[in-house]
Amino acid sequence: METNLHPLENPGAPGLPQAGGADVVLNLALDFDFNTFLFTVNGAPFIPPTAPCLCVAPNKVIEIVIPGLAIGGPHPFHLHGVHTFDVVRSAGNTSYNYDNPVGLQAPFIIYTSRMPTIGPPDVVSTGLPGDEVTIRFVTNNAGPWFLHCHINWHLEIGLAVVLAEDVVTIAASNPPTAWDKLCPIYDALDPSQL
Repeated sequence: METNLHPLENPGAPGLPQAGGADVVLNLALDFDFNTFLFTVNGAPFIPPTAPCLCVAPNKVIEIVIPGLAIGGPHPFHLHGVHTFDVVRSAGNTSYNYDNPVGLQAPFIIYTSRMPTIGPPDVVSTGLPGDEVTIRFVTNNAGPWFLHCHINWHLEIGLAVVLAEDVVTIAASNPPTAWDKLCPIYDALDPSQL
């Protein structure tokens, strides 16, 4: 069971050991629109190339509360951006664990804009309707990072959000010119298609 998994090193979630003890608390509102056949996060579906976006400041403890959703659930959520996050409340459990939160030691390769690195798995189940999962992490890696359901067709129909971390640093950055060639299809779109 997920609640029995704990890291061997660096236990302890960032922030104060209480619900809402983070610098920023994001309660996601997950829903499904039967008219459009799209999932929504905070009322907006992810529809490429645009996405709902939540801006988060740098070097803050972020707490995200993700509710269980009846449609297609439970949902395995995945966070990009090389954030090691702590599961301070697991699905199926009403208590919080800030001192020794759930963590996994099985390494896998995660990719950043810099290089592949080894880290713990970063997928968590949202649980069933009426349930929720709470995760925490520190915003220490500027960029637009994707938080999404890891069931591909759920992602395709909108169950995702972008966390824009440290927008000021991103705006001031000067990416390599090679990045201009990464998205030729997107770059060729007419502004009315964006």
